[in-house]
Amino acid sequence: DEVLTPLILAAAKKLKRVLADEQNEVLHALRGKELVRDVDLMVGAADAQAGRYASAIDAELVAAAVAGAESMGGDLAAGRDAVMRQGSIAPARELLVLDIVTPLRERLARCVADADGDHAELASMVRVAYREWKNTRIDEHLDDIARTAFGRGALDGVTPGTRICWIVDPNGPECADAEDNTLAGVVRAGAAFPTDHPCAPAHPGCRCMIAPAD
Repeated sequence: DEVLTPLILAAAKKLKRVLADEQNEVLHALRGKELVRDVDLMVGAADAQAGRYASAIDAELVAAAVAGAESMGGDLAAGRDAVMRQGSIAPARELLVLDIVTPLRERLARCVADADGDHAELASMVRVAYREWKNTRIDEHLDDIARTAFGRGALDGVTPGTRICWIVDPNGPECADAEDNTLAGVVRAGAAFPTDHPCAPAHPGCRCMIAPAD
């Protein structure tokens, strides 16, 4: 919490800025004469839209991953080198796209279909959609995204084969899967725990960590 909370707050602010800028561009496009019947005309291709969101918080994801690497006993320089070399933030970026960007894009596509060429109606629905993402969706998912970066950084911060164990947060939600991973005892870094996860987190809301077994 001490490490991730300020990173999550900073990332949330950046993502909400991306949302606000994107909304303004969409509304500007809807004031034009060209008829909008495709979400690509509003927010661009899927890869480009996803890239904007992911790139906006890369610095925070890297910092979270480096903190994870440091939690395994390494120093800052070694942790950053491991994180950058192994692309530790990739799973967190993928989760960002899966939980935030793709559902937004699907919502906007439904808005386009429902408006059926009525730009005034479409603009009203777009405002509602972006308001929901800014006020709710980002805050609902960003904790898991940051923990994913931290967890992958922890795994990448040790040499493959290193003895590691799974630790359940005593103040976190009860989870049978996490308990199974803890009871498995020591595994070698790179191998899977009983839930088939190589590192924490194991599910949305998971607050578990991995740690050196020695």
